[in-house]
Amino acid sequence: MRSRISLILLLFCAFAATWADDLTKKIDYTTIAVPLQRAMADISKQAGVGLFVQPELQDEIVVLRLKGVTTDEAMKKIAAVVGAEWRKAKDGYELSRSPDMATKLYDDAIAARAASLRSSVAAKLKQTQADQPMTPDRINRIAAQLAKSQGEHDTEIATLNYRELANLQQSVPDSRALWQMVAKLDPKLLARIELGQRVVVSNKPNSLQTEVSDDIASLGEQLFQDHNAFADAFLKFKKPKQGQTDEESPAGGPGDKMPAVPVRFTISLERQFFGDSISAQMLGFDADNNPVVFASGNLEFMGDFGNVMADRAKLVRAAESEPALTISPRSQAMLDFMKKAISGGGGSMQPATGELREFFLHPEETDPLGTLASEALIGMAEQRGANLVAYPDDTLFLVAMFAGQEGKLKPTLIIQALTGLGPISQMSLTEADGWMTVAPDDRYQAYISRTNRAALGQYLRAFNENGFAPIAATAKLAESARGREFGVLSIFVPMMLSQEAVPQGRGNVNILKLYASLGQEQIDRLDGGQSIRFAELDKSQISLLRRYVYQSAESRYDVVSEGSKTSYLQQQASQEPTESMPNGLPADGMLSLDVKKSTTYFVKVKADSFEYTSPMDINSLAWTISLKDHPEQSPGYHPKVESIAPGEDRTLTFKLQLDPKRIVSAQLRESRKSGAGPYTLDNLPEDIKKELDKAIAQYKNMRRPDNGAVIAPKATPPPR
Repeated sequence: MRSRISLILLLFCAFAATWADDLTKKIDYTTIAVPLQRAMADISKQAGVGLFVQPELQDEIVVLRLKGVTTDEAMKKIAAVVGAEWRKAKDGYELSRSPDMATKLYDDAIAARAASLRSSVAAKLKQTQADQPMTPDRINRIAAQLAKSQGEHDTEIATLNYRELANLQQSVPDSRALWQMVAKLDPKLLARIELGQRVVVSNKPNSLQTEVSDDIASLGEQLFQDHNAFADAFLKFKKPKQGQTDEESPAGGPGDKMPAVPVRFTISLERQFFGDSISAQMLGFDADNNPVVFASGNLEFMGDFGNVMADRAKLVRAAESEPALTISPRSQAMLDFMKKAISGGGGSMQPATGELREFFLHPEETDPLGTLASEALIGMAEQRGANLVAYPDDTLFLVAMFAGQEGKLKPTLIIQALTGLGPISQMSLTEADGWMTVAPDDRYQAYISRTNRAALGQYLRAFNENGFAPIAATAKLAESARGREFGVLSIFVPMMLSQEAVPQGRGNVNILKLYASLGQEQIDRLDGGQSIRFAELDKSQISLLRRYVYQSAESRYDVVSEGSKTSYLQQQASQEPTESMPNGLPADGMLSLDVKKSTTYFVKVKADSFEYTSPMDINSLAWTISLKDHPEQSPGYHPKVESIAPGEDRTLTFKLQLDPKRIVSAQLRESRKSGAGPYTLDNLPEDIKKELDKAIAQYKNMRRPDNGAVIAPKATPPPR
């Protein structure tokens, strides 16, 4: 009897295992942008198979349209696009990205970026003619042009546009040598630099610099000869500006001779935020370690945005007869909002109101990629009758806005935005065998730059409720950032609410993380004007300071001037922290906080049926009030001031005193309410009313020119 029961149990377990592994069931599933974990849970219910996601990937975003495909087909395609693999789990399957797979994805992305960089560096050499010898004729021609543009700035500079002038300045011997050295570097070294990161390389490095081939030093002798030949030619053509003698010319100019041959070089490389370019600075030192040459330049390695816009103009005309995709009212409201904001000009952008604002305030409930961006991809897939698996990075938010800037979504323009916005977004779209897929070229970068939706939502709702974002709230958002900078959504979603909502110090994530790590006793000491020795900070706090000082593209490095004893080249060398502080941060360094305050007002505004609070200075407040009498100045936006509460703007400057002559600083800003008020316009305190009336008076004399536009007094600054 016992053996019969055991046999039945074994048969039941075998049947259950077979059922759990049956991946042939067909599924129909479409979803806007959602976390992977939620999408897999939904598919599991249809498939009858447990589909799970490893913790590191659970919050990654997917957009799906699956029509009549087997569970196995869907699983394989999702894994391929995400860059992961399915592993058998106890109660189903788990989607995971093993360390080896993650390494391969990273290496592949680096190889692709290195290839792009190699092409960009070659183009830079050709553009500046650094790939050709510096002949005497060419030296004379460039020196004459540069001397002419500098000597008679107001009249002659008009003959050169910005690009021509920049190219001219990058064609002098020092800049040529910089790009020749960059060309000798391993492209993978440049490709590994993260957004917001700063790396310093040298042919004779110290402990804080990365060693590169001594081959770059071979350029020193030729640079010495070309530099001095160019200096002689420049002085020959130069005409001092009116009232200025040669002796009064700025130090470090193109007419300065190089005193000795450089034998050691350092090159600092910074990958700039949002635009994928590399800023480079080269310092050359002689045999006695004296700085003898300095040059800087910028390398755009992901295409020319001007060309993208020119191509777009042609595509817009070509797509005029193409049917627009059907989108939701919310997505249409987003397009209308952005179109109005772009056409408004003047640098001011009115805040989103009503249901659209409510949508932006809850990114963890409906993903920011879940409307316009998702509908663009799903709409294209439906139009083609294709299945869709999209694993977008957060830049798809901007890509979708760009694609629909004419107020409609058309497939031709969506494809151009997806594949043509190299400086902004790098994603690939493929179509084959009834499938459409979208994935970032660099899945590692997509992962580390993904904005934490819950943290962003908390930040936005706190701003919306209070009308300001304290540094503590911004620091909390910074804590959630995996990378060295805030992600795209952390910048652009707050911008929809207010320019004031954009996190302050976006390039100072390390300093914000430091602020978030400070204990109350440490904060009280800094607020009280006391300094904290580096030796009193914990290891994680020191790590953040080191990262900011040595590796941040936003680090502000100040050196106390020594007057006429310090030359231009010595100043440049002293401002390179890996040169002036090669042994790292000193234990006796000091962290301090300098606070400056100014008056601001928290103004509750009612626009149509929606209310929001925004900090304003007195001129912005006066401008907002004046729109009641001059609605034509801002068509479609008719604000009414409900209440005014006084407050203060606080500028916080963190200072890292490294030694008596060296200070590294980081500046952040916040607004706070003072506790007084709120007041209405009818019961303002006399001092505020007097100041406000004076500001409002500036707008009473607006005049209307022939074209019907209202002109504000020139002395009046635009609203913040």
